[in-house]
Amino acid sequence: MGYLQVSSIKDEAQNAILKKSRAIVQLAEASREQMNHKLNEGILMPFDKIPPEKVLEAVPVISAINVV
Repeated sequence: MGYLQVSSIKDEAQNAILKKSRAIVQLAEASREQMNHKLNEGILMPFDKIPPEKVLEAVPVISAINVV
């Protein structure tokens, strides 16, 4: 009986880690997709060549914030 409980706790812990890991991977993929979109839209270029209204969107931290 005790073995089953330990095994169940272990399985639940592994599943929780897998769930968190998948969430991190999904966030990373969403960030990558957003940066790819910006590259395709021509937003990522030298700051002096970016229209003033799009400068903030060229900052990778803003992409990460938008994902969360």
